[in-house]
Amino acid sequence: MTFMKTFAALALAALTGCFPWEERQYTPAVNPVTPTDVAGMATAGYSDAMILDLIRANGVLRRPTADDVVAMKGAGASDPVIAATLQAPLTVARPAAEIHHYHHDPYWYWPSSHVSLGFSYGYWGGGYRRCR
Repeated sequence: MTFMKTFAALALAALTGCFPWEERQYTPAVNPVTPTDVAGMATAGYSDAMILDLIRANGVLRRPTADDVVAMKGAGASDPVIAATLQAPLTVARPAAEIHHYHHDPYWYWPSSHVSLGFSYGYWGGGYRRCR
């Protein structure tokens, strides 16, 4: 019974030409790296390659100050990592988002069949007469 209802709904939609569809776009979250993050990763023992990949992928939230550079060096960050934080592009943090675009067919197609019966006088395509 449910198959017949589904089939009937799809057949009706096919006959009317009304097929809305949805398009989804996903934007990943961007979490820029801070000097505190770099110092924490260096203290935790992350490799330089991993820290550099993270900086290249996400950028930095702000330029490190002299105190930040001293803190990163004290935490064990290497010179290439500190240089990457100084040269990386500044980015703004944004959460992950899902964007929905709903598209609808701009035309409404009805099955066309015409039956007519009429009487007229005058000439073909005449319309009406305008009286003054």
